[in-house]
Amino acid sequence: MNRHQLLLAAEAFAVAAALLALAPVQLAWLRILFGVPLAVLLPGLPIALAPSAALERLGNAGRIAVAVGASITIDMCAGLALASLGVALTPTSTVLALAVISVFGSAGLALHLVLTHREEEPARPAPVLAAAAALGAFAILVALLGSANFLQPTYGTIVQLWALPGRTAPDGTISVGVRNVVSSRRAYRLHVSQGGASLLDARVDLPQGASRTFLVDPSSATTEPVVAVLSGVSTDTPLRTVKVWVVR
Repeated sequence: MNRHQLLLAAEAFAVAAALLALAPVQLAWLRILFGVPLAVLLPGLPIALAPSAALERLGNAGRIAVAVGASITIDMCAGLALASLGVALTPTSTVLALAVISVFGSAGLALHLVLTHREEEPARPAPVLAAAAALGAFAILVALLGSANFLQPTYGTIVQLWALPGRTAPDGTISVGVRNVVSSRRAYRLHVSQGGASLLDARVDLPQGASRTFLVDPSSATTEPVVAVLSGVSTDTPLRTVKVWVVR
């Protein structure tokens, strides 16, 4: 298998990993099977396969080590880039970012090898056409996914929740507030209860940096604390929990 074939195989693998990340049914063993090579090998593979006298002296084992080292470095840089752009670091966004990097890197090196005639075999247009087709299909895929917000709702863990009695609210009530510190709009579910009785169950849609406050009236017939739980709209996993004991 020459470098063109390896690069095209890497592109196909990256696209398959991206499609798997977007599948409605997630199988753990499949995610591991595609995720590990995508994270530790494919992003740095074009660097390891680049025509270089120094790399040629390393041999196959040395090239694999270069690919792994470069991939780990690219992974960290990709994570920092996503965070700086305000993209939530979810499994879906991470896989898509690494897949884009792998496809563009592999196709770019394949095109370079053909244009400079550096490949062992005579240059043929097929690898270039295949690389261009993969790039075009993947670019369309990424655009569609971006418009659909990756087809999966994500919830920021950087969110503030507070419950304050006393001066912040009228006598006998509690002020419960939520603030979104994530760099994009998020939707949350706020549930406030006391001793098993529901005091508030609301969906909270907040733009970046926005906050919203609710007033709840706890019961004076029980000493149970008022419990405010904030979670995502489609999951019961709490993001934040606050308890307040009311003394009257």
